Amino acid sequence: MIVWVVVTDTKIASAKFWRETLALYKAASTTEKSYYPAIKELWAGLLESRGLPFEVRAETSEQRAGATGTDLPDLALYDRGEFVAVLAEVKPPDIEITDMAISVGQNNQVGRYLARTGVMLLCNVRAVGLLACKPGYVRRPDTPVPPEQRDLLDAVNLWPSADALARGRPIGKEAETALADLLERAVTEFAPIADPASLARILAHQARRAKADLPERFDVVASLLEDYRVALGLTFDLDTGKGAEFFRSSLIQTAYYGLFAGWTLWHRAGDGMPFRWEQMDRYLRIPFLGKLFYEFKHPDRLAELRLAPHLDRAAATLGRVDRGAFFARFTYPTLQETGPEDQRATAALTYFYEPFVEAFDPELRKELGVWYTPPEIVRSSISLAESSIDGRVTSRRSFFARSRSIAFTENWGARMHSMYCWDKNCAASSST
Repeated sequence: MIVWVVVTDTKIASAKFWRETLALYKAASTTEKSYYPAIKELWAGLLESRGLPFEVRAETSEQRAGATGTDLPDLALYDRGEFVAVLAEVKPPDIEITDMAISVGQNNQVGRYLARTGVMLLCNVRAVGLLACKPGYVRRPDTPVPPEQRDLLDAVNLWPSADALARGRPIGKEAETALADLLERAVTEFAPIADPASLARILAHQARRAKADLPERFDVVASLLEDYRVALGLTFDLDTGKGAEFFRSSLIQTAYYGLFAGWTLWHRAGDGMPFRWEQMDRYLRIPFLGKLFYEFKHPDRLAELRLAPHLDRAAATLGRVDRGAFFARFTYPTLQETGPEDQRATAALTYFYEPFVEAFDPELRKELGVWYTPPEIVRSSISLAESSIDGRVTSRRSFFARSRSIAFTENWGARMHSMYCWDKNCAASSST
């Protein structure tokens, strides 16, 4: 069972939406646009309750793909900044979601919106539908998706009919949860992604499901325990509840962090090969991680851990990343202001861990103090420490020796990853 971390009171948000919607529905002056603020606030609250970093905006202006002109979606979900992830169409309560799904009105507006991101939300105030492209359809952003290639995957009824809305029945908890599930599915399984922190949190949500699906016992993968001990210095007592939980958490975090690292290296390799998690050992140069993914491919491991569908889903998520926009943002500096690209990639990977742990296990993040430290602050701290002991330590092997020395520590699983590379310019990559 997955327990979500609620950072907003969804019951209050739903009750407010119910009151405002009922009042608007009964008012003679109400138009379609009158409902936008209430819908926007409800969706934003539900997304926030799931820890999903998407902003809901109303009546935006979007440049059409491959053509002149603009689209004016009623609502839109943004993946931080100006990257639109999901467009939404709103209609009055007397219009059915099924009719909206096949609409070609307004110059095939639904088809255009769906073509842009591959997913769309349809709302008639009393219900919300999730619209995607049918499997096998090759989407082109500048070509509207025809009705026969659209797939209404799900629809959640807050009120089953306009009459039910008029009678004023409050939104039930089951419907509220179903709507939150639908919004989460839209952004985690279908929407394109551009922001690194958003990707980290989406993968973390998927990782939580993978962890919940792990077996109670790990008889077939007992050999992994020795791998953890040798590579990372971690030991687990699977006979205790705490030890077993620590291993489950460590295994899943290592798998997803390694998957992201391998995907980054695959992107950098540019070898023209499709990305597949089964081939991660080809790109991961850290022996332990390479061996871990090699082990995952073993039929007995796949059957025992039930990880294959979760890793497939994570790989599909990485396939939705707008890599141009993503890697333009994913340029976090190392402590060395100029240096090899590998060091900058290391810093980016280290930064990625903070939002991942925050979404995967916020209590663990708080307990371990997993926070990203900007290189400028670390560089200043090192400089102050070096000046305070300058002249007092003369050994060639001293911590701040002018000759380059490298210290590398890895603490996977429930611990933070840190990398340090010291020299006279205080070159390092750090996250603490």
